[in-house]
Amino acid sequence: EGDPLFVWEEAIAVGNGLDQLGIRQVKGDLIITGQFAMNFQTDPLKAGELLKIGLDQSKWSKETQKAFQSLPSGTQAPQVKILGMVRASQIRPENARLLLGHQSLTLTELLRQMNIYSNNVMSEMLAELLGGPAAVDAINTKITGVGEEEIQLINGSGLGVENRLSPRAVIEILKALDRKLANQPIKVADLFPVGGRDTKGTMQWRAIPKGVMIKTGTLAQVSALAGEIPTQERGKVWFVIMNAGSSNIEGFRNQQDRVLQDLDQHWQILPEATKGSIPERSFLGDPSRISQGF
Repeated sequence: EGDPLFVWEEAIAVGNGLDQLGIRQVKGDLIITGQFAMNFQTDPLKAGELLKIGLDQSKWSKETQKAFQSLPSGTQAPQVKILGMVRASQIRPENARLLLGHQSLTLTELLRQMNIYSNNVMSEMLAELLGGPAAVDAINTKITGVGEEEIQLINGSGLGVENRLSPRAVIEILKALDRKLANQPIKVADLFPVGGRDTKGTMQWRAIPKGVMIKTGTLAQVSALAGEIPTQERGKVWFVIMNAGSSNIEGFRNQQDRVLQDLDQHWQILPEATKGSIPERSFLGDPSRISQGF
């Protein structure tokens, strides 16, 4: 429970783990307990139906097959059939015993993927694990020292016009993260997309200078961009750009990119400063994160 990035590749790894235990068929029901989501479906019955499909190659869709093809060559296709229904329960059955464990990607990797794709479902799930939007709001206020009038959250994703963050609050949140990680083996850049390193999600079609760390924010008539520019002349430069009042979001993004390109020409940006310090250690569907539980 609690893994916000349990997707087809992860289900395939679980299926292969069950295969290795000799489990080919389950006559009973698939019972979902706790906070389980799959493919960003948080409804336990829908998530359970997706899990049934992922465990059994004969039920795969084109989307599932595409995910399987992204896995390393030689990965087996699981053949675990669940004959019963999917049921949701608040409690785990008393006679349940652990056969297999699945570990999520690290929190660092989860946060980076969430921010690269600006995934609202992932951020909502993580916020709930922290106690909900009110708890996140309180944490932000405490670590930044910014008044409550500058940080107003009604949900964990920030999606919705009722969510409000002042430019100063955004800067202080980034600086607080930087201070928090000062003596840790990871950097802020390990949690966000960086120009020249990441090309998917919110980075696709953008012209962000190499080495600039960013976080996007978009609504119908609002486009925001915040992040860090590592410079030779001024050290770390934190920035926020907020554009509003037009439905031309693409135009806003082009203007933001040009501002950063101009700053790239004005200052000497140090791409290595935001390279990140954590190498890729794992991947979606990595069988090394599956363990036998007995």
